[in-house]
Amino acid sequence: MYYTISRECVTMGMSSKRLLKLLSNVGTELSFNDLLTMSGLSPSTLRKYIKELVEMGYIVEKNGRYVISEKAKLVLEGEKLGHKIVSRDAAYLFTDEKGLPLPLMIDSVEKLYIAVKYGFVSPEIVVEHIARGYLTKWLSEALGAHILAKHISNTKNIEEILKILEEYIEYHVQATR
Repeated sequence: MYYTISRECVTMGMSSKRLLKLLSNVGTELSFNDLLTMSGLSPSTLRKYIKELVEMGYIVEKNGRYVISEKAKLVLEGEKLGHKIVSRDAAYLFTDEKGLPLPLMIDSVEKLYIAVKYGFVSPEIVVEHIARGYLTKWLSEALGAHILAKHISNTKNIEEILKILEEYIEYHVQATR
């Protein structure tokens, strides 16, 4: 199995990831001085990491304060849950246009991505399952992927769905290498 790792994931260093996780764990807006105190980094190093994370869209600056972005919440959840596999009983089954189950069990986000990317499930069926809330409910309840479910819940374009799934699993793949 091959993965395309985004340039953003490859170029983000471990210290930038730690800063992102710090912001995520705190869960509130922090000033530069707050981050300086909490991170223990030098001012120039902290500026460098903040600039990097802002450019990648992982943090947002609001009036001199920094907060984690929705994109970062998605990839951090992906790092945590991107490898999760559910039991056969909890696996997702797509159905065809007639409502008959397809001979394909989806037990992880990674397998969902593969099924969508390589056409094991038609784009129309995927979009229909999202529109009806079936797939998003499974993502949220079976996998605990609440942020992923939220991000794809209003998506009606298969390319956008694939992009979201790629962001979700790419961070996990990069973090485990």
